[in-house]
Amino acid sequence: MQFLAVSLAFASMASPAAAYCLIDPARRSGALTLEVERDPKGVLRVVAKRLAARPSPEDAGWLWANAGIAHMLLDRPDLAAIDATHGLSAIRSSPGASARLQLEALDAGTSEDEPRALAGIQRLQRARSELTRGSPADICLLDIIGSLQHSIDQPQAATRTITTAYRMTARPGLETQRAWLTMMMAAILMRAHDRDGALALNQEGVALAKAHDLPINLANLLYQRGLYLTERKDQRSALIALTESASIAARLQGPESAAYAQMAACQANLELGNIDAADRLCQQASGPLGKTASTKKVSLLLARIAMAQHNPRTALSRIGAVLDGTTETATSTIQTDALEVRAHARASLGHTAGAYSDLSEYLVRMRKSYADILETQTAELRAKMMVDRKDAQNTVLRIELRRAAETSRVQRCLSIVASVAGIVIIALLTYAILLGRRHRRSLLDLADTDFLTGLPNRRSVYRNCDLVDGRDLLSVALLDLDRFKALNDRYGHATGDEALQRFAAVAQSNIRATDSIARWGGEEFLILLPDTTVEKTIEIVEHIRQSSGAIVLESAPEYKMAFSAGVASQSGAAISLDSLVTSADAALYRAKAAGRDRTVAGISPVFQLPSNVIEDHDHS
Repeated sequence: MQFLAVSLAFASMASPAAAYCLIDPARRSGALTLEVERDPKGVLRVVAKRLAARPSPEDAGWLWANAGIAHMLLDRPDLAAIDATHGLSAIRSSPGASARLQLEALDAGTSEDEPRALAGIQRLQRARSELTRGSPADICLLDIIGSLQHSIDQPQAATRTITTAYRMTARPGLETQRAWLTMMMAAILMRAHDRDGALALNQEGVALAKAHDLPINLANLLYQRGLYLTERKDQRSALIALTESASIAARLQGPESAAYAQMAACQANLELGNIDAADRLCQQASGPLGKTASTKKVSLLLARIAMAQHNPRTALSRIGAVLDGTTETATSTIQTDALEVRAHARASLGHTAGAYSDLSEYLVRMRKSYADILETQTAELRAKMMVDRKDAQNTVLRIELRRAAETSRVQRCLSIVASVAGIVIIALLTYAILLGRRHRRSLLDLADTDFLTGLPNRRSVYRNCDLVDGRDLLSVALLDLDRFKALNDRYGHATGDEALQRFAAVAQSNIRATDSIARWGGEEFLILLPDTTVEKTIEIVEHIRQSSGAIVLESAPEYKMAFSAGVASQSGAAISLDSLVTSADAALYRAKAAGRDRTVAGISPVFQLPSNVIEDHDHS
């Protein structure tokens, strides 16, 4: 499961899907291979016993191949590489040994550096030329090639290869190969942020693994499903999948494989607010994962648990293991999240300068992450087009022919019209230009508007900086609805949407014509107040609090609409929106930590604050 965890994070490792598939066109592997997934440890015991009896080179080759497959399924690629080396040595004097291709595939699939991976890809591509296209062995080689392409950061090539292999498994008799490939395809769709498609593929794989008795594949698919459901905020369903995955992994693979599911279950419980259960699961996972790359993820979760237990000093000590300067792909996202946790811990302890520094770095990394997401989505779409290149080329050709015919027709018409009345053409062209501009403006307005509340979105705020530029004074207020997640979990997203819409309408009606409000993300709203002091900003926020408190949701009448707010102000010639939002966010966190339903502002005591407003003297 370690290999699946890493492949889901798209780091430089292979996948267990590539490790397991069988390359045996001559059907010489024997019955032992059929048992390797059901009982990999038992297969290893049988292999050791039979190797001690000095078998023939042909039989020794398959025994070492079975050992390599078993070790890959047990998350021991290092031992699988040794098995492949021993196996190739055993058949050195038998150039026609049927296990050669399986052993070469194992050797290539365990490559840990780019030169070896590239050499392995070339070797396996040559081997494919001797196989029947679409055969189980051919599909297996494509699977391994795609995994290697992922490992050396060739996402387009990997997507194209895995998609081709998956399509080959559509016919009967290839259900085992398809079960493994659904896991890889789901990971590809998740990388392209197609969550619904990824879950549908995962469900297909789960059904196939259960129907064809593939328990380790099932454990991996259930683990993958738990991760995806957690990301979709369906933590209760995620816990069901992760619990089953951990049980199978502990029985067949060992404590380290089970620890990955326990770590994911820890995160799901943390999101649900089950702090004690989360702490217990993360503590259980921390031992087996202590020497793996996932130890940073466990440390981050334990730090978040410490914050939930109101113990920021413990959180800081735990987060130090994550922010150790390492910036590999597998840990960069974890480090970004760790910066946010450390900022909140520092703010809770009054270390505002350090908190501000962490939040600034966090924002920089998040912007880069959004840019990387767009680049990845573009790459995945481009790769999909290349898989269907013949159809695409034919379609483009037909479109171009139609376009050429239409262009020719229009040109003839324009020629006739021009000969009659040139002035009419000018008028029509002018109208077309104006219509195009209006259409572009409509598209821009659509992209800048949050579809749910009708408010401007974050993109709009950054694109329209007229409220910031040229101002001598600017204040911002960052509002976050309290206990919104609990409302969503209990009453559903429709009720949550109603709450956001009602609150947005009330908030917008309580600001001035010169102010601007935007949906900043999730249940957060940002108000920009030009030429406005902190005192006046607090007054406006409290008007919103009083008005929104009267909101009653039909489907959740007992829910009290409340929010926490952070206020920040900046004056001078070089006003920075990013700096203001970072300051307001830190103040917002202080408001949450102080008990919610209040405002925190970094101001001097020159204004008589309402009872639910806290003055943050430490905030700069």
